[in-house]
Amino acid sequence: MRGAGSGFGIVTEFVMRTHPAPPAVLHFTQDFAYGNLKEMVDVFHDWQTVVADPALDHRLGTEIVLTPQGARIMSTWYGDEADLRHTGILDRLPADGSLNFRQESWEGSLALLAAEESMHRPEKPGRLHSRSRGLSRGDLLSREHISAAFDKLERGRDVTGPWAIKFQAVGGAVSEVPAAGTAYAHRDDVVLYHSFAADASKDVRDLLDEFHRTLLNMAPGASGTYPGFADPELRDPQLSYWGPNLATLEEIKGSWDPEDVFHNPQSVVPRAW
Repeated sequence: MRGAGSGFGIVTEFVMRTHPAPPAVLHFTQDFAYGNLKEMVDVFHDWQTVVADPALDHRLGTEIVLTPQGARIMSTWYGDEADLRHTGILDRLPADGSLNFRQESWEGSLALLAAEESMHRPEKPGRLHSRSRGLSRGDLLSREHISAAFDKLERGRDVTGPWAIKFQAVGGAVSEVPAAGTAYAHRDDVVLYHSFAADASKDVRDLLDEFHRTLLNMAPGASGTYPGFADPELRDPQLSYWGPNLATLEEIKGSWDPEDVFHNPQSVVPRAW
């Protein structure tokens, strides 16, 4: 259920292991305007270097988002600004761009994040074009690869229609769970890449697909993706979502749901099928 639950049953109860709430939660953003995406190469490389650090403090969550208009680093720190500055993390993040802080209580932070998430809900149903991949430390891009990928993206940046490409830091406490300990297999990933556009034109779809192919060529070992990133065009989705845990999940599915009642086009299939 921890990573493949939609294909196995209905959750009727959650049992949570709680932890003390932090005394403060700090949200901070860095906004970068650019005339050419190549100007963002050092920004992205510096951010990637920080999140790839095995000793990075687990209290930090961060992501970088690229759009046709600019780039934004959005981060959450579970503590106050003095704690954050004491770690030296701010000194290692990209120095350019406008920096804004907002400190909240734990409850206020939850409300803020919920309000931000609600802004992404569409007014009406639409077709999502999405591509994604998980990157381990061995898959991370060199400065030269970042430059080449951003150059290709820049050449198509004037296409009509909005798009976004997000790189989100993962790992931390998540990576301390053995890969075979739950259905979720991507415990060694340190970055999740996700591109998306709603009701995208063919030009936008082609742009994101070309960026995706470029990224895969630069990181040929990156073979899986986060199960929560929907992609109806994903090749071999079961293997991409559950990787080395797929065979075990197929056996469990055959025991508990042999008729495949809890089915969707990309869910785990019973081994007997």
